[in-house]
Amino acid sequence: MPAIQKLILDTTDLPRAGATRRFTILGDPGSVFSFYISNENNRDGTSKVGSYYNFGTRSFQTGFVSLADVEIPRNGVYKNSIVFPSVSDDDQYDAYLVANPHYGTTLSPQLVTKGFIYHVPNADQSTNTDGSLKFPSSIYQLTNKTVNIYVNHDDDSDIKYEADATGSGSATLGTLTLPAGVITDESNILKITHSFADNVGNIVGTDSSQVLSITQYDNVDDPKEYLAINEYESAFGAITTFGAEVFYAQITKVVNGATTSSTTVVLDDVDNLATGFVLQTTSSGTIPTTKPTITNIDKASKTLTLSAACSLADDATLTFRGYGNSGSQTIQNLSFAVTNGTVRLTKVGDYYNVETSTASEFASGTTITVVSTAGIKANNYINASGLGLASGETPIKVASVTNATTFEVSGAQDTSDDQDYEVLEEVNVFFAGSSQKAIITVTVTVTSVDQTTSNLYLDLTKFLTLTDNF
Repeated sequence: MPAIQKLILDTTDLPRAGATRRFTILGDPGSVFSFYISNENNRDGTSKVGSYYNFGTRSFQTGFVSLADVEIPRNGVYKNSIVFPSVSDDDQYDAYLVANPHYGTTLSPQLVTKGFIYHVPNADQSTNTDGSLKFPSSIYQLTNKTVNIYVNHDDDSDIKYEADATGSGSATLGTLTLPAGVITDESNILKITHSFADNVGNIVGTDSSQVLSITQYDNVDDPKEYLAINEYESAFGAITTFGAEVFYAQITKVVNGATTSSTTVVLDDVDNLATGFVLQTTSSGTIPTTKPTITNIDKASKTLTLSAACSLADDATLTFRGYGNSGSQTIQNLSFAVTNGTVRLTKVGDYYNVETSTASEFASGTTITVVSTAGIKANNYINASGLGLASGETPIKVASVTNATTFEVSGAQDTSDDQDYEVLEEVNVFFAGSSQKAIITVTVTVTSVDQTTSNLYLDLTKFLTLTDNF
């Protein structure tokens, strides 16, 4: 008996905008087949008959229609195409190749082991834990996926992303719009390059009293060490690097039963949670300042064990953070990678971060008046023409910032060597250790995405210290 040998059809995901897919059917000359494609639309409607592709009108219609009783020509090859329309929501299609036994036609064992209907499989043959296919339909058509990438600092009243005029503390670093199917361009890559201008990549305090520093260098005691760090990164000043571990996804859950000073809590569900997740906030109740993490999950009883005791109200909404790629995968099935992640403070000259000038001379005492204290904070190193050392030949550093024009230093100038140390009015003064602006560079590459809208957050608190001076 003549047989249908093979069907060639691209079953990878279709983009939202639609596409034309060509197909080829190979068979013995004279073999006869039918081919039809059903759409999910109307399957659960009142008619319950579904939608089918009409090869004559090149469109889907309600009610059964097919490419019927087609004979394979003498060359053994039949070719045609399917025009898939644009969609406003996710869609799926099932394609069926039928050998017509009343014409004496069979299907090749390559297609089916028995029977005369071949259900075209999806390109992705991955399975669930029970062995069933994750993608049972032949073709899926998916709307564009949006990935929002934010910067966030938990002290949202005093810090902002400079591109965000509201200073909300959580602003969009960038947005990726990814079409379905294989990514063939760079729509999955967000690249932020450094800029000294007032735009993308800059993190700033909301006013002159807010100062940023790189946490890694906050406790550098030797000015020469800090200067060496700056000298090594001579283009930009002190620097630290980061990767995917400082990005997080977040998820909310609801408490099922109040707790009092307990390390366990029962939730309505524990889906998409994992050990290591951080309990960041609660809508009602109290959690420690050092945020507790999940140490164990009992899925049967929907009970979490936390690293520290909390008091939580019944029906309270808990917000959890999952850091890194694994956290994002667990929460929202989004995978990503981070390269070239750096943060730098603004740089003045070869080694310093802030420059101002004296508003009056400084020769004795511990109070210095300058044009502006914006960007400086306690423990900053100071360099100014005429500035000496403190007692014991220790460098004079910033002790505290009093207001917008005045700061205190760590000690008066030591004049025991009979030197007349004096910083004159309108002398430039340089500071190392903090700034009003931090410069972010990073490349985020999304490798897979599932949800229509996904959110990632760059946690600035992992590497930036915010100081409110006054």
